[in-house]
Amino acid sequence: MKRTLFLILWVVFSSMLTLYGQYTSFTWNTPSQNSSESMPCGGGDIGMNVWVENGDLLFYLSRSGTFDEHNCMLKLGRFRIRFTPNPFEDTTDFRQELKLQDGYVEVSAKGTTIQLWANVFSPVVHVELESWQPVTAEIFYENWRYEDRLIRKGEGQQNSYKWAPPKGSYTSKDSVSVFSNQLTFYHRNPAETVFDVVVKQ
Repeated sequence: MKRTLFLILWVVFSSMLTLYGQYTSFTWNTPSQNSSESMPCGGGDIGMNVWVENGDLLFYLSRSGTFDEHNCMLKLGRFRIRFTPNPFEDTTDFRQELKLQDGYVEVSAKGTTIQLWANVFSPVVHVELESWQPVTAEIFYENWRYEDRLIRKGEGQQNSYKWAPPKGSYTSKDSVSVFSNQLTFYHRNPAETVFDVVVKQ
């Protein structure tokens, strides 16, 4: 009986999701003011927040399991893509749409269309561009953990210290390097993590 009820509920829920995905999309006709107006996008264990601000296409990147030494789930960084000529400056036909059915974000203006999506089978983000004219792109990686930083008052609720991180606790800096046109960045947790501190407490 329980299995039958679960199966019925699952079929109804799945059908609702399918209908919702077929007939619902989210579209903006103006660029965003900041990241609070970003659109979610993801696949597999990759997540993004996507938006256009001051003519630049930006997205935060996250991945499941990226916990730091304080058990905070870190954003891996922010990517900024700048185009020349820039289709998103002084435009009246801007469009950004979250395509729920197919799982990607599409941004377009002035005959240029960009699609962002994440591969569900491997941790890869795709940025695909089509334009009626030649366009060059600069890609910037932005990271705010460029040095060891003390945890400030009020940040304790984000981790396992439950509002009471030990005095002097800090988040260690990330490693960022460029070699042979390849950018590598990662956060390495120190030997002692929040688990060891909580056990001592």
